[in-house]
Amino acid sequence: MLQRQPAFVGRVHELAVLQDVAERDSGALVLVSGRRRIGKTYLLQHFIHNRRAIFYQATRQAPNVELTAFTREVERALGTFPPGYSYPTWDAAFDDLTARCDEKRLVVVLDEFSYLCDSNPGMPSIVQRWWDLRGRNSSIMLVLCGSSQSFMADLDNGSAPLHQRFTAKIRLGPLTFREAALFVPTLTPADRARVYGVLGGTPLYLREWNAARPVRENLIRLFGDPAGLLVDSARLVLHTDLGDATAAYRALSAVAAGATRRNDPTEGKHHERARFAPTRRAVGSDATGPGHRGQRLSARRLCGNGPVLSFLVSFHRAASGRDRSRVRRTSDR
Repeated sequence: MLQRQPAFVGRVHELAVLQDVAERDSGALVLVSGRRRIGKTYLLQHFIHNRRAIFYQATRQAPNVELTAFTREVERALGTFPPGYSYPTWDAAFDDLTARCDEKRLVVVLDEFSYLCDSNPGMPSIVQRWWDLRGRNSSIMLVLCGSSQSFMADLDNGSAPLHQRFTAKIRLGPLTFREAALFVPTLTPADRARVYGVLGGTPLYLREWNAARPVRENLIRLFGDPAGLLVDSARLVLHTDLGDATAAYRALSAVAAGATRRNDPTEGKHHERARFAPTRRAVGSDATGPGHRGQRLSARRLCGNGPVLSFLVSFHRAASGRDRSRVRRTSDR
């Protein structure tokens, strides 16, 4: 049986920012981004608890399906519509919310906003028009949340419709070591550090660690079992954060196979260098200048703030005979 987990951990600063924005008298437009499974949805659901709010999580379906589902969420929060009614357009939805919200703060969360934009590429422009004409002077606090970090960042770039219109921007990162330790309070400080080294500060992963079982058993259950929660975590991170994850897979495989210098995966192969370039740029390791030559390319450096990715590289090395003694020493604890 898994140990009892804390209901809500950390995010003190992010909650304070949301609270501050919610208490303002004017309209608010908030951008929330962060890696998948980092706790964005949980944070926002915690924030809107006991508030007048509408929470809608997009599902990457056709526009009319999304609008129908959103209408039902509005109906639950603000009252009924005529039987069978659904918003015909997002313009109509935002205009109706503005008209119905009166002077009391209404929080509207559009979770997985990039999914809405997949089915309706004009969504950022629709939000911009509503914000410029009515939203900024309303009592609505509109929160756009998403896991595609590059897409969410582009919403505020120089040529984007929503550029410089956000009241606040929150980029949710991993929990700190002290916060993560609250998920495994019965472990020794050394074992807490091991758990954090493997799982990082991702709340969903930390909740799955069984402190009553040995480290090795947890690793096998989470990473070695095909049904384990973390088996596909690396793939999800790569596909979410990088436009083309193919090059990332090649780079990670090269590191796992023993390539420890930045130029190793592409040494002597000019055409392969072009394939790896997007990955090197994405992880900040583009070895194109003389100052970069000779620097070691470790799994941790390649994977940045993704301990799970780094661990999977080490796991792959162990499976292929590399670093076997080091992994054995760690897993036997």
